[in-house]
Amino acid sequence: MPAGELKRAAILFAPHPDDETLACGGTLIKKRQAGADVHVVYMTDGCRSHHQLMPETRMARIRMAEARMACHVLGLDASAPIFLEHHDGKLISQQSVAIHQVQRLVDRLRPEVVYIPYRLEPPRDHRATHQIVRQALIDLTWSGRIYEYPVWFWHHWPWVPLSRRRVAHTVLAIQQSLRMQTKFICDFNCAVTISDVLSIKIKALAEYRSQMTRLVADQKWAILGDVAKGDFLKQFSQSKELFFSYDFRP
Repeated sequence: MPAGELKRAAILFAPHPDDETLACGGTLIKKRQAGADVHVVYMTDGCRSHHQLMPETRMARIRMAEARMACHVLGLDASAPIFLEHHDGKLISQQSVAIHQVQRLVDRLRPEVVYIPYRLEPPRDHRATHQIVRQALIDLTWSGRIYEYPVWFWHHWPWVPLSRRRVAHTVLAIQQSLRMQTKFICDFNCAVTISDVLSIKIKALAEYRSQMTRLVADQKWAILGDVAKGDFLKQFSQSKELFFSYDFRP
């Protein structure tokens, strides 16, 4: 990414608290260091991440507080995090409302750059965030640069091992993996080197204690380090953050 690009005002739309730090934490740090105006919009409250073990209202409060602390560590202003508070897992059912909210934010904050989840992200809130923001930008006839960032895209072989369930369906697993590798080669055309700020990103990610540690003494409390026996989380401590970048001209 050219140095001048880091200075451009940006909004990052995150489906849940922690997606922004996982995929773009280093880039956000470097943008702030370059003097860019940066905001992070959290589309959902993340309340259902451990709903079997903690009331959703309490989890929503925890994740909001974690997001504020993570943004602080990333060097963002206190006004940078914006919470739309749609119910975790049900964003698509609030599409019309969310589109209007995004439009108002874009109209007020006037970003030159927008970050959204990668179009092939499997989780439904990630797909919904991508669709909602793109539709809002089309309706506004906004022009600028879009950076699509991957999170759960990395939860595929060869980045993580094939699960036993997938091995039982080897042909399908190989076909899907080849498809993902092809998309990786064709789509991810932008890299931001973050080795000099990686330690800050890792510190910011640690603020998401509900996702990185077990808040209750129960092995059923899933953490990011459990996914693919830790190989998934390792993807976010690399020296580069990758994006699918393109000019958006509706």
